[in-house]
Amino acid sequence: SPSPHHVTQPTRSSMALPPGDSSDSDEEYASARQTPSSFQDLLQEAAKLKTCQLNEIRRTYEGCPSFVQETGLHCEDRACVEARDLPVGDAVTACCTAREEGNLLVKQGDHAGALIRYGDAVSVFRWFEDEGDHRPMRDRVPASARTQGDPECSAAGDVRVALGACYRNSAICLLTLGLPGDALWACNRALELDPNDTKALFRRAKARILLDASGDDGEAISTEVLRSAVADLKKACLLAPKDQQARKEYDQRRKQLHALTREQAAAFGGMFGRAEREGGFYTATEAEEIAAPPPVDARAAKAANDRVAASILEGSYMDEDIGLMRAKDGRLLI
Repeated sequence: SPSPHHVTQPTRSSMALPPGDSSDSDEEYASARQTPSSFQDLLQEAAKLKTCQLNEIRRTYEGCPSFVQETGLHCEDRACVEARDLPVGDAVTACCTAREEGNLLVKQGDHAGALIRYGDAVSVFRWFEDEGDHRPMRDRVPASARTQGDPECSAAGDVRVALGACYRNSAICLLTLGLPGDALWACNRALELDPNDTKALFRRAKARILLDASGDDGEAISTEVLRSAVADLKKACLLAPKDQQARKEYDQRRKQLHALTREQAAAFGGMFGRAEREGGFYTATEAEEIAAPPPVDARAAKAANDRVAASILEGSYMDEDIGLMRAKDGRLLI
């Protein structure tokens, strides 16, 4: 019978690879899989393939936060280590026990300690082992749990729930400890297991913003990052319309995105004006029209606002009209 765990096959879709690394892996494998013409070429191609595999194992390891890297090297919870060879149901119990201990530490304010326990919980199903020059990940997560397969498979569903909670809870600790990049990684892993995890969506939005704001320009947040965060928050509000925290954050970030978009529109309008003065393609009137938001009929604006009000009363305030506001001049502010 097959071993209860196996080495994660080094493919470009490896779950722990950070964004942007898969293209490098594709090129390496494409180069290594060229048809050999002699035995010497065969040996060379085999060496290339082995190098590609080891490089991808290394990237997988280096792309994980430290609390995951240490799952196989420094896990002191013998129950979690021994649970790796137990049936799935017993392994889930061990995972949940370690996670609950982490939750208790969070309530006590010990986020660093909680992060260690969440790492122990994750290590029941995914852990790294030291094999000298490389550290491959062992993975005993059922394939159906990784791909949200047959809902009738209760064991896979239990693994998905338990492991997803470990990842999203670890994101709380990572955000508190000032590690938004690692928090983003953890939220992505949780959302791979459950794309509708509202808590992971909310925390990923916060991680995106904090990570972008921690760059060289201090508090500046790019429009692209802010738009991605708003999309996460909007989905979270759709899935959990009674979540006031998500709703408040969504409103704040949506207004921030709107203000930033208007500022950029005004800046580009100024550029068009300068281009006209220097003999550019646009007249001053055309530049003003480009920079200004398009006017709409006041009656249409009122109808949009009425739809928003009705949707709020019905508790489904996240329909396509959300965010529409009517200014005194009858314009729609989106």
